[in-house]
Amino acid sequence: MILSTKVKLIQLAALGILSGVFFGCSDPRKSTKDKAQKTEIKKPAPKKKKEEKKAFFLNNENAPKFLGEYFKKNPERDFVISTKYGEIEIRLSDKTPIHTGNFLYLVKEKQYYDSTLFYRVAEDFIIQGGDADNYLISGRKYSIGEYALPQEISPDLYHKPGAVAMCRHYDNKNDGLSVSYDFYIVIGKKVSELALQRLERENNITFTSQQRKLYKTTGGTPHLDGKHTVFGHVTSGMDVVEKISKLPTDSQDWPDENVFMKVKIKP
Repeated sequence: MILSTKVKLIQLAALGILSGVFFGCSDPRKSTKDKAQKTEIKKPAPKKKKEEKKAFFLNNENAPKFLGEYFKKNPERDFVISTKYGEIEIRLSDKTPIHTGNFLYLVKEKQYYDSTLFYRVAEDFIIQGGDADNYLISGRKYSIGEYALPQEISPDLYHKPGAVAMCRHYDNKNDGLSVSYDFYIVIGKKVSELALQRLERENNITFTSQQRKLYKTTGGTPHLDGKHTVFGHVTSGMDVVEKISKLPTDSQDWPDENVFMKVKIKP
């Protein structure tokens, strides 16, 4: 059948409408692109920089207060000094908060004394340690600080055998302040009454009756009283102290062999 022109036009129009319904008239890619252009891309918020913790170093000004506070907050007083010749146990005094706090801080927080030496030994006198001539120990000192300690002399703490005391500066600059790292343990020997009287005159001190009796019957190093701070005593291992004190040395009392130590808080 041949359709009329009018009918053909109607059919074509209908076909156009249907094609629009089924096939659409817009480009889906163009629509997606437009949406992408309109979408806002948010940048992540910048991270806040962590505040750098300033390094803390001890010095002559802040050390007494800091170490005194550290002493109050940390109750440990008993320590073990280990050497190849055996162990030396010491107990520190509550009457010397700055010196006791210093030793405790160096052991508990810094492990400073590990690998230091007993570098001066003298029979019937002392063994001295707490330092070593190497970069490791120099580096530890640098990281802790350069400082000295005010003296804490007590008549109840004196230089009897087994006393633990701090070395000191002998110069005008430091005016007798204790050093911060080096300590010694007393051995000593018996002292006569005449020698004690002479020391009293020369050092302008007075020995108690208890001190006089002990120095004359047991021994010690009374010439150091009033000059050095005694801040503890040996509770076990004096035989080890005496053994180390008898090692062969050079003319400066340095032992011919290295006597390393390791110090820890007694469990």
